[in-house]
Amino acid sequence: MLPLLDPYLAAEVAAECDMLLERIGRSFEHQPFERQEVHVDICRLRHLPLPPRDDMTPSRPEFVNLAGECRKEIEELRKTNTAIRDELPRTKAEEIEIDGRKVSARRVDTIIKRLDDLERQLGDLKRRGLAAHAHKDRVVWPKEFERISGLEDEIKKLKPADRGPDISKLPTPLLKLIVVDQEIGRRMKLVGQHARALMGQG
Repeated sequence: MLPLLDPYLAAEVAAECDMLLERIGRSFEHQPFERQEVHVDICRLRHLPLPPRDDMTPSRPEFVNLAGECRKEIEELRKTNTAIRDELPRTKAEEIEIDGRKVSARRVDTIIKRLDDLERQLGDLKRRGLAAHAHKDRVVWPKEFERISGLEDEIKKLKPADRGPDISKLPTPLLKLIVVDQEIGRRMKLVGQHARALMGQG
Protein backbone atom coordinates (compact mmCIF):
# COMPACT_ATOMS: atom_id res chain seq x y z
CA MET A 1 0.00 0.00 0.00
CA LEU A 2 1.30 3.49 -0.83
CA PRO A 3 2.16 5.36 2.38
CA LEU A 4 -0.31 8.21 1.89
CA LEU A 5 -3.14 5.74 1.17
CA ASP A 6 -2.56 4.13 4.56
CA PRO A 7 -4.54 6.28 7.07
CA TYR A 8 -2.38 5.46 10.07
CA LEU A 9 0.93 5.86 8.26
CA ALA A 10 -0.33 9.05 6.62
CA ALA A 11 -1.00 10.52 10.06
CA GLU A 12 2.55 9.67 11.13
CA VAL A 13 4.00 11.21 7.94
CA ALA A 14 1.96 14.38 8.50
CA ALA A 15 3.17 14.67 12.11
CA GLU A 16 6.81 14.18 11.09
CA CYS A 17 6.41 16.67 8.25
CA ASP A 18 5.13 19.32 10.68
CA MET A 19 8.04 18.62 13.03
CA LEU A 20 10.63 18.93 10.25
CA LEU A 21 9.14 22.17 8.91
CA GLU A 22 9.13 23.67 12.39
CA ARG A 23 12.75 22.61 12.97
CA ILE A 24 13.88 24.00 9.60
CA GLY A 25 12.12 27.28 10.35
CA ARG A 26 13.84 27.57 13.73
CA SER A 27 17.21 26.84 12.10
CA PHE A 28 16.84 29.80 9.69
CA GLU A 29 15.97 32.09 12.59
CA HIS A 30 19.36 31.46 14.21
CA GLN A 31 22.37 33.01 12.48
CA PRO A 32 24.68 31.55 11.51
CA PHE A 33 22.55 28.45 10.98
CA GLU A 34 23.84 24.89 10.67
CA ARG A 35 23.76 24.22 6.92
CA GLN A 36 24.39 20.48 7.32
CA GLU A 37 21.50 20.00 9.77
CA VAL A 38 19.12 21.95 7.53
CA HIS A 39 20.26 19.94 4.50
CA VAL A 40 19.57 16.66 6.33
CA ASP A 41 16.09 17.83 7.39
CA ILE A 42 15.23 19.01 3.86
CA CYS A 43 16.35 15.67 2.39
CA ARG A 44 14.25 13.84 4.96
CA LEU A 45 11.26 16.04 4.17
CA ARG A 46 11.69 15.40 0.43
CA HIS A 47 11.66 11.62 0.89
CA LEU A 48 8.81 11.40 3.41
CA PRO A 49 6.10 10.54 0.82
CA LEU A 50 8.32 7.77 -0.61
CA PRO A 51 10.09 6.02 2.28
CA PRO A 52 12.72 3.36 1.53
CA ARG A 53 11.54 -0.21 0.96
CA ASP A 54 10.75 -1.96 4.24
CA ASP A 55 12.72 -5.22 4.47
CA MET A 56 11.48 -6.09 7.96
CA THR A 57 8.88 -8.82 8.52
CA PRO A 58 6.14 -7.93 9.20
CA SER A 59 6.34 -4.56 7.51
CA ARG A 60 6.03 -1.31 9.41
CA PRO A 61 2.65 -0.45 7.76
CA GLU A 62 1.28 -3.83 8.89
CA PHE A 63 2.39 -3.12 12.45
CA VAL A 64 0.99 0.43 12.45
CA ASN A 65 -2.30 -0.72 10.90
CA LEU A 66 -2.75 -3.48 13.49
CA ALA A 67 -2.07 -1.05 16.34
CA GLY A 68 -4.47 1.47 14.77
CA GLU A 69 -7.26 -1.10 14.43
CA CYS A 70 -6.77 -2.14 18.07
CA ARG A 71 -7.06 1.47 19.20
CA LYS A 72 -10.19 1.93 17.07
CA GLU A 73 -11.82 -1.16 18.61
CA ILE A 74 -10.95 0.07 22.11
CA GLU A 75 -12.51 3.48 21.42
CA GLU A 76 -15.71 1.93 20.00
CA LEU A 77 -16.09 -0.46 22.93
CA ARG A 78 -15.47 2.33 25.43
CA LYS A 79 -18.09 4.50 23.74
CA THR A 80 -20.64 1.67 23.80
CA ASN A 81 -20.10 0.68 27.41
CA THR A 82 -19.95 4.28 28.61
CA ALA A 83 -23.33 4.94 26.97
CA ILE A 84 -24.81 1.86 28.67
CA ARG A 85 -23.28 2.82 32.03
CA ASP A 86 -24.66 6.36 31.82
CA GLU A 87 -28.14 5.16 30.85
CA LEU A 88 -28.57 2.39 33.45
CA PRO A 89 -29.11 4.72 36.47
CA ARG A 90 -31.85 6.57 34.63
CA THR A 91 -33.82 3.37 34.09
CA LYS A 92 -33.20 2.23 37.68
CA ALA A 93 -32.57 -1.25 36.31
CA GLU A 94 -29.76 -3.43 37.66
CA GLU A 95 -29.07 -4.90 34.23
CA ILE A 96 -30.34 -4.93 30.67
CA GLU A 97 -30.40 -7.58 27.98
CA ILE A 98 -28.79 -6.80 24.64
CA ASP A 99 -28.51 -9.38 21.84
CA GLY A 100 -29.32 -12.20 24.24
CA ARG A 101 -26.77 -11.25 26.90
CA LYS A 102 -27.34 -9.53 30.22
CA VAL A 103 -25.25 -6.48 30.96
CA SER A 104 -24.96 -5.04 34.47
CA ALA A 105 -23.39 -1.81 35.69
CA ARG A 106 -20.66 -3.82 37.40
CA ARG A 107 -19.86 -5.67 34.18
CA VAL A 108 -19.73 -2.42 32.21
CA ASP A 109 -17.36 -0.82 34.77
CA THR A 110 -15.12 -3.91 34.59
CA ILE A 111 -15.00 -3.69 30.78
CA ILE A 112 -14.16 0.03 30.81
CA LYS A 113 -11.32 -0.50 33.32
CA ARG A 114 -10.00 -3.38 31.24
CA LEU A 115 -10.11 -1.20 28.12
CA ASP A 116 -8.06 1.48 29.90
CA ASP A 117 -5.48 -1.14 30.82
CA LEU A 118 -5.36 -2.53 27.28
CA GLU A 119 -4.96 0.98 25.86
CA ARG A 120 -1.92 1.58 28.08
CA GLN A 121 -0.44 -1.77 27.03
CA LEU A 122 -1.05 -0.92 23.37
CA GLY A 123 0.81 2.39 23.72
CA ASP A 124 3.80 0.67 25.34
CA LEU A 125 3.88 -2.11 22.75
CA LYS A 126 3.67 0.34 19.86
CA ARG A 127 6.52 2.48 21.22
CA ARG A 128 8.77 -0.55 21.81
CA GLY A 129 7.88 -2.03 18.43
CA LEU A 130 8.61 1.12 16.44
CA ALA A 131 11.90 1.55 18.32
CA ALA A 132 12.84 -2.04 17.41
CA HIS A 133 11.96 -1.38 13.76
CA ALA A 134 14.03 1.82 13.71
CA HIS A 135 17.04 -0.11 15.04
CA LYS A 136 16.43 -3.03 12.65
CA ASP A 137 16.07 -5.40 15.60
CA ARG A 138 14.82 -8.55 13.87
CA VAL A 139 14.38 -10.38 17.18
CA VAL A 140 12.30 -7.89 19.16
CA TRP A 141 10.32 -6.54 16.17
CA PRO A 142 8.27 -9.68 15.36
CA LYS A 143 7.74 -10.37 19.08
CA GLU A 144 6.14 -6.96 19.59
CA PHE A 145 3.90 -7.61 16.58
CA GLU A 146 2.83 -10.93 18.11
CA ARG A 147 2.11 -9.23 21.42
CA ILE A 148 -0.17 -6.69 19.73
CA SER A 149 -1.92 -9.57 17.93
CA GLY A 150 -2.48 -11.19 21.32
CA LEU A 151 -3.81 -7.90 22.65
CA GLU A 152 -6.22 -7.78 19.70
CA ASP A 153 -7.60 -11.15 20.84
CA GLU A 154 -8.06 -9.75 24.36
CA ILE A 155 -10.05 -6.84 22.95
CA LYS A 156 -12.29 -9.21 20.98
CA LYS A 157 -13.12 -11.10 24.18
CA LEU A 158 -14.73 -7.93 25.52
CA LYS A 159 -17.04 -7.63 22.53
CA PRO A 160 -20.57 -9.13 22.57
CA ALA A 161 -21.00 -12.65 21.26
CA ASP A 162 -21.72 -12.75 17.53
CA ARG A 163 -25.47 -13.30 17.81
CA GLY A 164 -26.53 -10.44 15.62
CA PRO A 165 -25.46 -6.93 14.66
CA ASP A 166 -22.41 -5.57 16.47
CA ILE A 167 -23.93 -3.10 18.95
CA SER A 168 -20.55 -1.44 19.46
CA LYS A 169 -21.02 0.22 16.07
CA LEU A 170 -24.48 1.60 16.91
CA PRO A 171 -24.83 5.35 17.56
CA THR A 172 -25.31 6.42 21.19
CA PRO A 173 -28.97 7.51 20.76
CA LEU A 174 -29.86 4.05 19.47
CA LEU A 175 -28.06 2.40 22.37
CA LYS A 176 -30.15 4.53 24.74
CA LEU A 177 -33.32 3.42 22.96
CA ILE A 178 -32.29 -0.23 23.47
CA VAL A 179 -31.81 0.40 27.19
CA VAL A 180 -35.18 2.16 27.52
CA ASP A 181 -36.93 -0.57 25.51
CA GLN A 182 -35.48 -3.24 27.80
CA GLU A 183 -36.69 -1.34 30.87
CA ILE A 184 -40.18 -0.88 29.45
CA GLY A 185 -40.35 -4.59 28.67
CA ARG A 186 -39.25 -5.44 32.22
CA ARG A 187 -41.91 -3.20 33.76
CA MET A 188 -44.63 -4.55 31.46
CA LYS A 189 -43.70 -8.05 32.57
CA LEU A 190 -44.05 -7.03 36.22
CA VAL A 191 -47.42 -5.39 35.51
CA GLY A 192 -48.61 -8.59 33.78
CA GLN A 193 -47.52 -10.73 36.73
CA HIS A 194 -49.32 -8.38 39.14
CA ALA A 195 -52.48 -8.42 37.01
CA ARG A 196 -52.50 -12.21 36.91
CA ALA A 197 -52.04 -12.32 40.66
CA LEU A 198 -55.03 -10.00 41.17
CA MET A 199 -57.16 -12.07 38.82
CA GLY A 200 -56.23 -15.18 40.77
CA GLN A 201 -57.37 -13.54 43.99
CA GLY A 202 -60.72 -12.63 42.42
